[in-house]
Amino acid sequence: MIDKLIQSNVINSRTALLDARGNFDDLATHYKEYEWIQFDHNQTLEDLWNELSPHAKEWWDLLDISKKQSPELPELPGLEDISRLIFICQKLTTIDQDEDMVVVLPHPNHAIQLLGMAQQGPLLIENLLEPLLNWWDNTRKSLSAVETFLRIKLPTSQQLRLTPQWRQNFETLQALTNDRKIHRFYLVLDGDHQNQSSLNRRLSVCGMHAVTPSALILSDLDIEVMAQLNEELDASMMTTTSIDNLNEMTLNRLEISTKANFVLNESQQSISIFLPGVSKKDLVIKQIGEVVFLFYLGQKRALHLTDSLKTQTCQKGQMHLGWLTLRFNQLEQNA
Repeated sequence: MIDKLIQSNVINSRTALLDARGNFDDLATHYKEYEWIQFDHNQTLEDLWNELSPHAKEWWDLLDISKKQSPELPELPGLEDISRLIFICQKLTTIDQDEDMVVVLPHPNHAIQLLGMAQQGPLLIENLLEPLLNWWDNTRKSLSAVETFLRIKLPTSQQLRLTPQWRQNFETLQALTNDRKIHRFYLVLDGDHQNQSSLNRRLSVCGMHAVTPSALILSDLDIEVMAQLNEELDASMMTTTSIDNLNEMTLNRLEISTKANFVLNESQQSISIFLPGVSKKDLVIKQIGEVVFLFYLGQKRALHLTDSLKTQTCQKGQMHLGWLTLRFNQLEQNA
């Protein structure tokens, strides 16, 4: 696939290649003329650790954490995905303005989930850390005697929170992944032995994570299945093409496919969400207060209503060309 992107001029001498898969592939011999930066989970954590150490070095030393050898240190699920996003944030701040960046993500489902996480911005980290930091504030008070006895100063929770620079980095990543006009997401799927139903199931992960590919690139897909897929989706939102037909002209044509995947129509009191691959019969829509929840084949997405719709209730949902349109009516006031 990298070869195809080079042939299509998506990757050129002005491109920084960011490999977020963590496979440690040795590609230097194949792509010597390109800057290839590979994700290293342990190195990313070490960089973060070095930033925290000045605030709490004495405490880390006491607990034998400074060398990361304490058996009490837990393995946190999902930490590697967060470090992937931190890795991308770090590199975004180092590229030149006239330089393009191509990020190679893990397998499709994983990549879509990562992009969904990236859209949360600083909240992704803050929601994870806030309960722990609040607990630390309370614990630190109870350890004041230990501080006095050992003559060490425990770090405050404020010192362990995101710095303004890190917040800005995550906000940059959030803006980049939310706005389809300033990024291109090419989703590559293996279509071998895939029927329409299985392909739609894989595509549904996109919309349920608020991620819309700029283009769907398929390999070894039956021509009839490709035709059916094109009939069911809004071509102005996402173009499908065979990997065999991928070229610079095709990708240039895709540059115009940057419509928003969420549309608010206040005059009609409706919102439209692009959900490729989602079928109405398996979709469950449930409104709780100011949030509409979408449930689809084990997946969930929360839609927080805008101010103009917060006092209204969802009355109807309709699917057309991959778009789910929800219509709202004013809630009746009790006398």
